[in-house]
Amino acid sequence: MRKLLLVLVLLGFFGGLINAALLGHAEGIPSDSISISIDFKDIDLNDLLDIISAKTGLNIIVTPEVQGRVPIARFENVPVLKALEIILEPY
Repeated sequence: MRKLLLVLVLLGFFGGLINAALLGHAEGIPSDSISISIDFKDIDLNDLLDIISAKTGLNIIVTPEVQGRVPIARFENVPVLKALEIILEPY
């Protein structure tokens, strides 16, 4: 049982390191310095926010009341906070 627990802890630790390396974002980098490029049409808002979260490494927490579809989301090298402002403006 102790070996299993140790293996799980080590997997979690190394998985986190690998994830951080793949994202290329070090902890402490201001989110306003992260840019994003996306191009979607008629996408569910929560799906779009999940994609932005995955691409940037940012934690985006959404309340259940936030629902809807985004008719067009097209950004090229835009600061992620500006993109989120534009996307969430109608809500």
